[in-house]
Amino acid sequence: MVEIEKNVPIPERAKNRRNKYQFEKMEIGDSFTAPGIAASCNKCNAYNAANQYGRNNGKRFSGKLVVPGKVRIWRVE
Repeated sequence: MVEIEKNVPIPERAKNRRNKYQFEKMEIGDSFTAPGIAASCNKCNAYNAANQYGRNNGKRFSGKLVVPGKVRIWRVE
């Protein structure tokens, strides 16, 4: 059985977390390569991070597998 506690505050969310890929510095047409999965770019951490950053900041990114194990991420909008 668990012990239920009252009036325990929720911790603040971490703000200004450092972005590993520095999407905020990218301009339209800029790109970079990152490790990817040979079969699909959809499971690439950099591609997923770019899409999440884009949704939160009104920007769009595209990712393509360029060689097995490498994916290139472009800022397109």
